[in-house]
Amino acid sequence: MRTLLVRVLLGCAGLSFVSAVGIAILARPDSAASPVLRLVAGELTLQVPVLIATHLFLQWHGTDWRRAFQLVWNPRAWAMGIGVGLAAVLIGYPLQYLAAEGLRWLGREPKSQEAVLLLAEAGWGGRATIGLMVVVGAAFAEEVLFRGIFYQSIRDTGRPRLAVWVTAVLFGAIHFNLAAFVPLALFGAALAWLYERTGTLGAGIAAHATFNLVGFIAAVFPEKFLPSP
Repeated sequence: MRTLLVRVLLGCAGLSFVSAVGIAILARPDSAASPVLRLVAGELTLQVPVLIATHLFLQWHGTDWRRAFQLVWNPRAWAMGIGVGLAAVLIGYPLQYLAAEGLRWLGREPKSQEAVLLLAEAGWGGRATIGLMVVVGAAFAEEVLFRGIFYQSIRDTGRPRLAVWVTAVLFGAIHFNLAAFVPLALFGAALAWLYERTGTLGAGIAAHATFNLVGFIAAVFPEKFLPSP
């Protein structure tokens, strides 16, 4: 499994480099590409290499998605995942708010993620595109990478607790949002627990997609979720 991890990382790095060339072209100041297009291209820089590299290396090792990640029809596990995703919203959002207030108290204004800012200005076509990438694409690709590859690889060395917290910290850090780091790291730990409890990556994907969906709806309709000044 460790060999698989190294190969997936190398494959992802190579494919990400190629994708980054295209992103750099789109992100030039004189580029005619819309902010939504640049955001989608940026998301694909992570998602496409992860999915392609994982597929190729699963084939190389004589297995497939269904057997490697137990992606089977399991409504109970998926329902449990949705419940975990909603619980993460109820716990994580207040924690993120407190962290943001703490940063302001320290004189540092927390930054919103680019997708959240774009949703406030994009038309419905752009919002639908961002929603698809964030709710479906990001949830699937990130669970495959963090719980399917990283977590399993470290756990299989005989260090299950280390696997939980290493992948949780990486999951929180990769979003590059200081105020959301602790809530996302805790959510990452919960996703690892959910994977062990249900035995299927589908539960984590359902939880992750639910969490992202609530965030997407809150960003599209902030007046429904945020108190009026």
